[in-house]
Amino acid sequence: MALNHKRAEIGWTWIGPEFQGTGLNKSVKFELLNYAFDILDLNRIEIKTDELNLKSQNAIKSIGAIYEGTFRKHAITWSGRVRNSVYFSIIKEDWPRIKLHLLTKLNAFQV
Repeated sequence: MALNHKRAEIGWTWIGPEFQGTGLNKSVKFELLNYAFDILDLNRIEIKTDELNLKSQNAIKSIGAIYEGTFRKHAITWSGRVRNSVYFSIIKEDWPRIKLHLLTKLNAFQV
């Protein structure tokens, strides 16, 4: 976290297959984003994923994050593969729209 620049990165998400599609990931992301923007008053949240991880990219897009670009040859994975990283962001001005979007989605998961 770079609080002096009023930004942070949301890291990896580890959710078992039995919890995928339940709204848990969106709920956790909502809480993280709410804390970042409404409590810490950050300007920006960054989220990155492996270029090959299309499921993650789609999940990131589904919360309303904006694609910013791909860092080529950004990292070396545990297997030795050279990874391209896809970057997304949410900025303070996006948050009211995304907050409403996530609250609507989360209400759909409630019984």
